[in-house]
Amino acid sequence: MMSLEYLAEMILFGAIKTKEQLEESIKGYWQYRKNKGFGDVNKAIKKGLKLGSGKVEREISCVEMYLKDVFKKA
Repeated sequence: MMSLEYLAEMILFGAIKTKEQLEESIKGYWQYRKNKGFGDVNKAIKKGLKLGSGKVEREISCVEMYLKDVFKKA
């Protein structure tokens, strides 16, 4: 099972750079919640980085927290 923490790490460290890469990575594990999309992933990243205050572990945790609002288990 791919956790949202791992997904956040992949996004923040550049392993996932495009919408297509994200879609392929979450396939079978996660799906968008109702009325959510790729733009909401970008918002979650920005909010998480802001809340994380420049500490990598905290940024990952905060991005994970906001991704929970965007994705649900498939």
